[in-house]
Amino acid sequence: MKYTSETTIFLPQQGLKKILDISSGEFYGKTINLYSLQGRGGNLTRISTQALIKLRARPVCTETEITAVIDSLSYRTALSKELWTKRDRGIIEQLKRGRVIDHGNIVQRLYQTDATHSAYSRFRHYDTALGFLAEEFAYLNKCPYEQAVDYIRNCAKAAHCIPA
Repeated sequence: MKYTSETTIFLPQQGLKKILDISSGEFYGKTINLYSLQGRGGNLTRISTQALIKLRARPVCTETEITAVIDSLSYRTALSKELWTKRDRGIIEQLKRGRVIDHGNIVQRLYQTDATHSAYSRFRHYDTALGFLAEEFAYLNKCPYEQAVDYIRNCAKAAHCIPA
C-alpha cells in the first residue's frame, strides 16, 4: 500500500504511528523510501517500505469496524477447554496479526477470566490488546486515550453484569 505524509497507520505490536514525512535515500546502490514515524509518546522512528510490509503495517480501521468490535464486547463468549499454553499461543498470533477484530476478541475473552487465577502473561496480553484497541478508538473518536480505555472496559464489563 502506498502511504502519504500525515497519514496515520497501525503497526502490530507497536500501535498507531503518524507518518511525518517520506524521504528517498540510496542504500547499497538501491533507492528506498524512508518513512519518519511518530508514536503516541512522541518517539520518532525511521523505517523503510520493506520494513513496513514485514511489520504488517495497515491503515487505521474505519469507524464502522471499531463500532462493531466495541459492540461485540458486550456479548458473552465461551472460553475453549484448551490448555492455557495453547490459548496463549493463539492470543500471541492474534496480537501479531494486528487486526482490530482480533484485539476485540482478546479483550472479550481475557476479561472473562477469573482475575485471581490469571497468570501475568494473560494480564499482559489483555493490556496490550486493550491498549491497541483504545488507541484506534481514541484516534477515530477524537477523545483522550484514557477515556477510550475506560469506555472499552465498561463495554466488556457490561456482559458480566447481566446474569447468563
